[in-house]
Amino acid sequence: MKGINTDWYRWLDDILRLQVVLQPQAKKNALVSVYHGRLKIQLMAKPQDGEANKQLIKFLAKEFDVTQKQIEIVQGLHQRQKLVDIHNPSKAKVQSVCQLLGLA
Repeated sequence: MKGINTDWYRWLDDILRLQVVLQPQAKKNALVSVYHGRLKIQLMAKPQDGEANKQLIKFLAKEFDVTQKQIEIVQGLHQRQKLVDIHNPSKAKVQSVCQLLGLA
């Protein structure tokens, strides 16, 4: 994917690893932009009792067209900055997310 800023993600074989920064308690769930090398995501959930993490997994599963079981938060369970693995996403879907963000 030439010409695309890919600081916020990388491929580890068939796993897509995302560097994410969350903005909880937003007005809507949305992919916003790439912010300081991380994919900025707004979520309506409050950052308490794991609600934002649950909503993040559900949201990313929908955006990348995978099951929730294919999403794993590998770092940052209690932080806004997270590393998230998505197992076996479609490369075409990753390209469409880049286009949605205006990065392609």
